[in-house]
Amino acid sequence: MKTQFILFTLSGIMRFRKIIFLFFTVTPGFVYGQLVSTESYALQDKTVSFMHRLEKELITFVEQADSVSNASMEERNTLLQKSVFFREISKYLDENRFAYESVRRQSFEKLTPPPIDLEKALRLTPIVDSSLTILWKEADYARLLTFQSFTAEAIMGLIANTMLPVIVETSSNIYDDLMLDSQIGPLIYGLPVLRDKWQLFMITRHYCIAVDFNLTTQDIDNVRFATLSDSSPDLSNLAISGNPKTTVDSLSQGLQKIGWSILADTAYLRASHTEILQTLAVKKQQFFLEHLDQYTQVRKTLLSRFPATGVLPTGYRLKISGEELGDTFLQSISILNPTVFSVETITTQLANSIAGQLSWSGRPDYKALSLKAMMGYLHRVKPTANHHIWQVQACGYQTLIEYQWDISTGKITDLKYYERI
Repeated sequence: MKTQFILFTLSGIMRFRKIIFLFFTVTPGFVYGQLVSTESYALQDKTVSFMHRLEKELITFVEQADSVSNASMEERNTLLQKSVFFREISKYLDENRFAYESVRRQSFEKLTPPPIDLEKALRLTPIVDSSLTILWKEADYARLLTFQSFTAEAIMGLIANTMLPVIVETSSNIYDDLMLDSQIGPLIYGLPVLRDKWQLFMITRHYCIAVDFNLTTQDIDNVRFATLSDSSPDLSNLAISGNPKTTVDSLSQGLQKIGWSILADTAYLRASHTEILQTLAVKKQQFFLEHLDQYTQVRKTLLSRFPATGVLPTGYRLKISGEELGDTFLQSISILNPTVFSVETITTQLANSIAGQLSWSGRPDYKALSLKAMMGYLHRVKPTANHHIWQVQACGYQTLIEYQWDISTGKITDLKYYERI
């Protein structure tokens, strides 16, 4: 099952009975000059286009993985090495090695070192469970796992996803705790050991993960973990990590300070998850309104890199619309507004939430979910007569999503979800 698990983990989606969306999108980072770092988005767009060209090979690979789900690790490794998909993606990663290294280095160099003696204070211990370590010990697996991860936050969030079997043991109320952790956002620290080798730390309210990551080889090693409890050192006053370089960095850092300031406020020590989430939502929306001009400029800049929308491609039929999903559904998406800078976040959240709605009474199609996440979405956009409202078309695996996004309010309207015939 390891190959299947890798395919599924690439999606960044963790599902129990409900879909859990872990939004580790709090990029470290008020600096007004450069709005965004365009290099990472360019590599992201290039990778999405590549995955769409490789759709048939990817589907074949997933089907082959299903056929050997009970085979030995050696047999699964042989499949991995011989598949066209693996050869093509390995070639792509080799050809773009310097671009990956450059983008990740920029992200790592924004990080601040962890507090002195943090690792000792938290009693981090190595992960020795072979069912987990195989996912990052094998170089081929590590490359597959991280090919969509362009920042330190994305890399650490992905590693956290692979460690879900360990993380679920940290709390008796794990679903609510993970949701709250995702809204507060983790602290990410980075410490260069050698020029290309970094120690990365990710701290949430309930656990800490530390790894060694090699920028050149993409190797992930020395994975350590600690469960945090009431007896752990007080983390509420930890410094927010990051040296902001762009407006996005600064806005993200401001949001992170809001979340961790609540942890430092004794008034919330006995507050429920719901009360804290409500307070977070109010404070984040206030922050959004205070920096509305910066949000609008960033969103417009990121949208401008996409081609213009056109007529609906043939071969699709309408599956469900915003009217059928209801206002509550759309409001649940819009509530993420203060944390959203790029339309890709909105599209992914819409796609996953709709998939959850459509499969609520039955078994989710994990294969389709993984393929959608691995391929990503090709976007086309166009401003409407109201220049704050943009028409969006997003084409993914067997799906096409259309909607309008008001970049000044975050409101989603005119939603249509199509499936390929």
